Amino acid sequence: MNRDMIEYLANMERRVNKLADQIEELKNLMVETFRKEGGSQICPHKYEWVQSVTHDTTEIQTYVCQLCGKTFKKVVNKSE
Repeated sequence: MNRDMIEYLANMERRVNKLADQIEELKNLMVETFRKEGGSQICPHKYEWVQSVTHDTTEIQTYVCQLCGKTFKKVVNKSE
């Protein structure tokens, strides 16, 4: 390999590593935000809402991870 190609590949590796770090930071932020909003037992993957059960004063939302299949619940207090 010539010097230009080695330099190009080194730059690409740095860019990929930077993007991987940014993705990990976004995953951590998503988990932290969800927990602050009342979620529990979350995995860092993408999840989708599957069910909502409403009680007198609360709503229990059920989510499932699209990658690992883990389910978790989020309790939302209903304002009257």
